Parts: sequence; C-alpha cells; structure tokens
Amino acid sequence: MAPKAKRAAKLVSHHPRWVVDGNVRSLARRKAVQLLNGLANELGVKRATSKSASAGVEALVRRLEPRCQTGSLPTRLRDAVVSCLDNGGHFVSAVLPPASVALPTAAATATPARDAEIDADIPPPLLRHRVLEAGFRLKSKALMLTFNSRAFTEATWPLFLAWLKGKARELGARRWAACLERSENAQHSAAAGSGAAAPVYHTHAYLWWTDGEGRQRRNTKDLVFDDVQPRVDVCTCQAPRGRTLKIAACQGLWYVAVMKNGTVSAETNYVAWRDYVPNAQWLRSLWEGHKLSDELYAAYSQQFRAGHADRKRDLPELEADRRRQAVHRHVEQELAELKAAGVFRPARHFPETTSFVKSFEVVLPRRPILAIVGGTNLGKSLLAADVLRRVGAVLGLTDYLEVTVEDDSFLDFADLDVQRHAGVLLDGVGDALVLKQSREVLQGRPKVCKAGRSPTMRFSTLYTLCKRAIVVTFDLSAANLHLFDSDHWLSDSKNVTLLRLTAPAWETGAPVVAVAAASPAELMKTWNVDNVVAFARARDLAGPAAALFSNAVNGLDLLALDLDTLVNDARLTPFAARKVLSARDAFLGGR
Repeated sequence: MAPKAKRAAKLVSHHPRWVVDGNVRSLARRKAVQLLNGLANELGVKRATSKSASAGVEALVRRLEPRCQTGSLPTRLRDAVVSCLDNGGHFVSAVLPPASVALPTAAATATPARDAEIDADIPPPLLRHRVLEAGFRLKSKALMLTFNSRAFTEATWPLFLAWLKGKARELGARRWAACLERSENAQHSAAAGSGAAAPVYHTHAYLWWTDGEGRQRRNTKDLVFDDVQPRVDVCTCQAPRGRTLKIAACQGLWYVAVMKNGTVSAETNYVAWRDYVPNAQWLRSLWEGHKLSDELYAAYSQQFRAGHADRKRDLPELEADRRRQAVHRHVEQELAELKAAGVFRPARHFPETTSFVKSFEVVLPRRPILAIVGGTNLGKSLLAADVLRRVGAVLGLTDYLEVTVEDDSFLDFADLDVQRHAGVLLDGVGDALVLKQSREVLQGRPKVCKAGRSPTMRFSTLYTLCKRAIVVTFDLSAANLHLFDSDHWLSDSKNVTLLRLTAPAWETGAPVVAVAAASPAELMKTWNVDNVVAFARARDLAGPAAALFSNAVNGLDLLALDLDTLVNDARLTPFAARKVLSARDAFLGGR
C-alpha cells in the first residue's frame, strides 16, 4: 500500500488580523504618495516625503490641483487622492466623490468637526478649495476666483475688470469685487533664479449671489479669462463657528477690494462703510499675515475708530526693532565686504596685550585695565577688538560689548551680558580721568553693579565686570594723558596696563622698528592749560593750580618757569612756588 502523501503545512501569521490590515493600508497610502510625487515631478511641484503626514500630503494635493486641469491629469490626481483617503488618510477639507455618485449634500460637504475648534473671532476669509476633476460641479452662493499667469501686466486690469462686470451680469451675481495684485513672492523667486526682477501679476474676482439660490456649474470652463483656468475658493459658513453667509461673503469682498501690499488696482460695487461695516479682526488678520504694511494698517485702523489705540500699540515697538536689526545687518554686511576685500590684516602681538590676555588664564581677584594710546589711523580700535576676541577664546565666549565714550563721562553698561560678552571696549575715551572716576566699577572685583539708574531705581540693570576684560582706547588729543605717568592710581601697572602705539597695530610684513617713547619733556610740551591744572591738582596743589589757571600757564610755560617768575608774576608764595617746581622736576626725572 502506497504511503499517504503529506499535506502541506498552512502558513500561520503570528500577527493579529488588524495588524496585517494596518500594514496593508500603510503600504497603500505610501503608494498613493508615490503617485502624487510622480505628478509633482512632471509638473515641477515640490514633492512630499513618502512618510508625510496627512497635512503634508494635502498640501501637495493643493499645489497639484490648479495644474491638473487637462487631459488625464485630473483622473490621475483623483485616483491617487481617493486611494490615500480610502486607506486611512485624512484631509481637513472635503474631497468630491467620483462623478458617478450624486452631488454631495450640505451635511456631506461640511468641514469636519475639528473646524469647530477654530476661534470664531478669527475666521479665515474662505475655506480651502476642493480637489477639482473633470466634470466638477460647482454650487455656491459666493466664491472667489484667482487667475495666475506670467503674461499678465498692468494693462491687463481694464480688460479683466470689463470681463468680470460682464460675467457678473451674465451669471446674475449682484455683488462683486476685483483686483490686480503684484505677486511679490513669485517676483522674488524669478529675480533669485535669473537675476531679472520682472514683475509678476495675478488677479482676484469675488462673486456673491444674493437671491438665496446661488449658481450651479457643471465645470469652470465658462470662468476662464484669457485662456487662464481659475482657482476656485468656495465660500461656506458653519453654524458652530457663528458665521452667516453675509458675514463670510462680506469678508471675501473686503479682502479682494481692500488695498493690500502689492495691490495695483481694485474695484467693487459693494463698498465698505457705505454698504456694510467690516470687522476689525479682518484688518488684524491681514496685517498679521503680512498682507498689509504698517502704514496701511494704521490708516485703515483709524476708520474702525473703536480700539484704534490698542491696535496701533505694537507699531512703535516693531519699528524700533526693525531699525535696530537694520543697523546690525548693515554693519555686518559692511564688515563682510571689508574682510572679503582683505582690508583687515592680522593684529600684531605686543608684550602688553599678551600679558593682559594671559591674566585671564589664572585665578585673580581683579585684573588691570588695558589702555591703548596712539595717534589716528594706527588701528587702536581694531587691536582692542582683537584682544577682546583672544580673551573670549580663553573664557569660551564669542562676543564683546563696544561703547563709544568720547567726551561723555557716563559709561553705559546696560547692554552688558555676562553670559555672552567677554569684556567691554571703551572706544575713543576723551579724558583719562574717566578711568579713575569709575575705578570701583572698572577694576573688576566680584561685585554687583547697577546701570541705567532711574530716580526711583526701578529701571536699574544689574551687571558685573569681574573676570571680564576692559580695553580702552585714547587718541592723542584726549585730556590728562600725562596722568598715566604721574597719577598714583593710573600710573600703577596693577591698575592700568598702558600700551603706547607709535606704529600701525596690524602686521605689515616689514620688520618692526622700535621707536623710542616720547620723553617727559616732549610730553609736557603738548599740555594745554587744563592739563597743567590737572597735573597740579593730582599732586595736592589745588591753590597753585588756581593761580596757574588764572595765568593761562600751559606745558611750554611750565617747562620755562622759575622761582622768581612764579613769585613775582604768578603771585605764588615762595613756599608754594618751590612745591610746583619740585613736582615739575620730579615728573621730568630730576632735570
């Protein structure tokens, strides 16, 4: 007896049925996205990723829709969309059923319940348009048509306006609005791609039937203008959002008729403020959507009157921020151009700057101020910036605060951020005494300081300069430079590290020639009367300082003074005269 044939074992899936079905539907959705991306490649539209969420797929469908109006494109688009929806996809806006199915009822075409969560105070002017197909039937009481063509020019406007007026009479639309706009985004894209900034225009038309019936169209062929197929946005209203047809249609008319950014011409037979009163929130929505400039927003806001003060409150702050940002962009652009042109060359390293930077590599209770003194066009500011960048590299920070001081003795540190700034550059200080007068702040002890004080101290800003570099630049015309050699605090290297520039601070490729510093006598020759008075006061000679001031004694005079001149001409006592001469000779090195 022949042996029995063995039965083949059944393949048993170890996964539940719902898991298998879910995988199949996921693959089908991914296949639908691939079909949509195939259309996107053909039509030059931005693709969606194969794992895009429904929102991404819907955005792709919206981009494809106006381009899929001829031949087999509508059917291919339709099939891919239906396949996506049948396998678990979800769109916010409804999609029309196949042509063999009856027209959707009002309940069937309603937007899903999630739209009820939208704030009723900020409704969009129109719901998103539906996916069109061959044989599309349009039924609406109000709609907006958008015509996009690169062939449009400003001369298109009278032709389009005449066409719309005739079409409104033909279709029985009692209220209409039309506009011609410059497509700013399309224009910028064209300029970026080809270098040409040719203006691109598009038109809007809004039609509103007030007979309670509206119009039903089998397709949009009779709405074609100049061989351009329109995009159709149907105006609908939902009770949960508290909008009536009149409110929704008025917003659509106002959106088309109002002068927005890029609007060249606009006209309507249903005029705001005469035939209806717009909602102030419509204006706010346009402005927040960058459809209105600040000037237009302020002008329209006055027409609404109530709430004008609240609506314009943001404008001054926005304008101030825009100006600040414009200044930063302009400076950054100029610096980038100078760097690209090779204007900036590496800074030289001086013993003073090297020791100053190294002081931040060790733990110290306080650090000296780096003072850079030199003539014009030697690169003092650039050298100071380079030193602060080197200190920033030690501290792990990338920025510094620059304050232009000049003749102002008040040091504004309100913008200092210790989390970002490696130090402060006090540029162009006009008086060396500024450092001494602010020494308790500038010496960098671990203490909390206040900036931007108000009489009530309410608006004070806290800051500290501990372990932060202070670099100061002085021109030769600054007052009291001699105090760096004679003042007990400024002449101490523990307080101030002095670097006198006598040659350019950047690398020139030529060997650096040491130049002898100016002698005390040469320095005294440059003093004016104020410098002489400050010299005397720094040595507790307040009385003689007043006499020197009243006699207009400058540096050259001080060099030539003797005891008899001071006693007989300057009217000093012999004792005071001897003290003045002793202080002068000590400064000159015992000459």
